[in-house]
Amino acid sequence: MPEHVWMRALLATLVLSGCDRADPRPAEAPPVESPAAESWYRAVEARDLTGDGVPETLAVAAEGTHLDSLRITFTISSGGRVLYEESSWSAWYFVYDAPLDSIPEARKRARILGHLEEFFEPGAFGALAGPPPGAPGVSATAPGDEPLDHISAQLRAPALRDSLARAGVDSATASLRAEQEAYAGGAWHSDARATWREMYERAPTTFTFFSGGEHTRTIAWSGRHWRFFTVESCC
Repeated sequence: MPEHVWMRALLATLVLSGCDRADPRPAEAPPVESPAAESWYRAVEARDLTGDGVPETLAVAAEGTHLDSLRITFTISSGGRVLYEESSWSAWYFVYDAPLDSIPEARKRARILGHLEEFFEPGAFGALAGPPPGAPGVSATAPGDEPLDHISAQLRAPALRDSLARAGVDSATASLRAEQEAYAGGAWHSDARATWREMYERAPTTFTFFSGGEHTRTIAWSGRHWRFFTVESCC
């Protein structure tokens, strides 16, 4: 999977991929402005995504003092435990625009607020979609079918990351290289099909969100692994 290597604050459990497995976002994230960033925006939604009958708490927050470098964090938590977390940057909403310093502040504010206020819109929640396990035309071993590709890559990435870390690769680079190698090819992870079967049969509610550039991702809960998996990622 071709991908720029940059220092970013995404958790190691996430696997990033676009339509062509390329990430269009900036090569470097903006610097953190201060140890105690100011709260710029926060929204919370209660929704049962795990299927246990108890709503989880979904929260999106933007922190910082400059529109160019707000740190945006999305979390899903339950009973005080964080089940999913991702950080991104407000600058990623402007990757195809003119240089940030040439964009009027009012336009920046309107776009950032627009994306954040739409984060939990009803259309973001949906039904799990994809070819059913064992469907005609779905190979038993060969990659090439979403969401199996995504699930397999996310199952493979931790071992690859640990191997790179043992070899002395720093944690940020190890995470990025593991993501690349997990998507690079080979047969599906041995547990990928069973994981997809479990998810398909349980049919959890999915959540789709936009992080900037061409990166829109759909996640869904797996009771088998007690975690969220990306099941779709596109431009």
